[in-house]
Amino acid sequence: MPPRGPAIDRDRLLELLQAGLSYSEIAEQLGASYSGVAHAVKRMGLSRKQLTHSDAIPWTVKEEHKRTAPLQYMRELSQMAKGKMISAHRQATAIRWAQGLVEQGLDVSYDPDAPPSDFCPQGGFHLIPADEGTSHVAGLLEAASQKVAQ
Repeated sequence: MPPRGPAIDRDRLLELLQAGLSYSEIAEQLGASYSGVAHAVKRMGLSRKQLTHSDAIPWTVKEEHKRTAPLQYMRELSQMAKGKMISAHRQATAIRWAQGLVEQGLDVSYDPDAPPSDFCPQGGFHLIPADEGTSHVAGLLEAASQKVAQ
């Protein structure tokens, strides 16, 4: 059965994938549907650049700390900074969390042996004073806010 949507040029699709665009963004650019893009990628044997959060989460996090609130908020800020759509509620919550820390002059760090605290009941993540100009959370917040404002 022939494809139903508009023909998708392989070279253009590859260019957009390598630029890091999401399937939704590619579909908009090509006048195709999300599923049309996904099917074309699979049919053509292409792959998109994987979304990684290693710049936002530079630590090797122990398994028991992977479902903590601080990690989730940093991951969501990273997703926003990379242009990935997340729900308005999750977006607002992550931004509010980061703004609160920045306003208090605090930053987040990770030590796999850090004990549980009010900030992170599972342990691992803890608060530290923010370094002027190099605050990890402030950088994530700024990158996310710039992308959201576009």
